[in-house]
Order: sequence, then C-alpha cells, then structure tokens
Amino acid sequence: MVKIKILIFIVFSGLFLSACDSSGTQEENSTIDLSSKPDGPKDPEDPEDPEDPNFQVSVVTPVTTITTSYSPDYVFYSNRTGSISYNGSCVGNRTEAVVGNNTMKIYSASSTPPVYIPLSSGQYESCVLTVTDSEGVQKTLKIDEFVVTDPNSQTGQILLELETSLGGSSSYRIQSSRTDENQPMNMRSVESGASARSNSLTAAQVRLLILAGAKTVQESNLLNSNDMTMAMPVIIVGTMKKMSQI
Repeated sequence: MVKIKILIFIVFSGLFLSACDSSGTQEENSTIDLSSKPDGPKDPEDPEDPEDPNFQVSVVTPVTTITTSYSPDYVFYSNRTGSISYNGSCVGNRTEAVVGNNTMKIYSASSTPPVYIPLSSGQYESCVLTVTDSEGVQKTLKIDEFVVTDPNSQTGQILLELETSLGGSSSYRIQSSRTDENQPMNMRSVESGASARSNSLTAAQVRLLILAGAKTVQESNLLNSNDMTMAMPVIIVGTMKKMSQI
C-alpha cells in the first residue's frame, strides 16, 4: 500500500506538470484553468423526446468508474412504468420499470434471463437501456462508461487509489503559484472544498483521466496485472495524454 501511495504521488506530480506546461502564457500568480470545455453535440444515443418531455428516465446511482464487482449495482429513476430493453455490451437483471428508483445489477450482454452471466474484466462503454411505457413511448438512457478489474490485481488497486486521490465524486483543487518568473511552478497543495482559490478538476474530468489510464493498461494487457513496475508507467502515459486534452 505504501508503494501504491508513492506512485500516486508521482502521478499527481506528472499531471500537475503537464497542466503547467499548457498554461505557460498565463500571468504570474495565476491559477491553472482546468475547467471543462463547452459541451459538444448531444449524444444521439441519449436523445430527448420532444413530443413527450414529461417522460423522465435518469441515472440515480451509476456504476463506479472503476469497479471490482463482476455484477455491479446500478440505479435509475423513471416516472412511468414500462418494459426495459437493453443494447450494447451489458444488460441489467431487471425487465420491468416501476415509478421511482429502479435498482438492478449489471451483467454480460450474452445473458439470457433468468440466467445472468457475470461481466468480464475490461471497459464497458456501449451499454444502453430503454424504457417503453404502455403507450409505446420510449425513453433511452446510456449507462456511463465503467471499467471492471480483478479485485486482487495491483493495477485495479492503483486505479482505485488514483481515482480517490484525484477526487472521486468530489471536486479536488490543484493550487499553484510562481515566486519568480524564471522558477518552475510547484504544486503547493491538492485539496478539496469550496475554500480553494483555484479552478477545480471536476468529477467529469477525473472520470476521463481514470478511464484513459484504464484503457491504456487494457490495451497493454495489464488490466489485471500484479506488476506495479509495468502497469504504473502505462497508467501515467494514459492519464497525462488525456490531461493535455482537457
């Protein structure tokens, strides 16, 4: 665990320096702007129904970005009853929606009710559920991308620790200052809370960084690895590359 925390500190330093490099034109004593870019075109897989805006289906509790469960929990809300259908790489063990919160577990898309097959390790980014009410009106909800890792793998633990350190569901702040024009910027603190005076690394940006690191190690066949010396540099490369794009 100590080794993992040391490596997490290295990642922090790398991410911070990457952000500093992209802010070289800022004035002295300025803060790093890590605010999100403006929203792009709406995802066609998550459309709004212009003919029936009163039909609401939304996520309540998503699958955590990194999970060690092969059948993670998921909760969504619907204001109408109806049947549930699924598309993509996973399915839920629920086929009927009730008014209110609907709790279910996520399984492999190859499952055939009532037999549900656990997920395998890897990334899941194309899971979609659709609720169809008694009038045939449909509402679609895309399940946010997530990664399943072996609960005993060092890579999984590194990704979990990194997600927690970067902020998880809360916004963590990266605060910096420059004491002299010719001196490099140094990380003064990484802290959470509204009292921080700099812009925040949002929960959405944290998700992007963690998913980028996970995708990189998966492509290198290291997602379930217990070799930190091999996995950690790969995670750093993936997260720093994504940081430069935020």
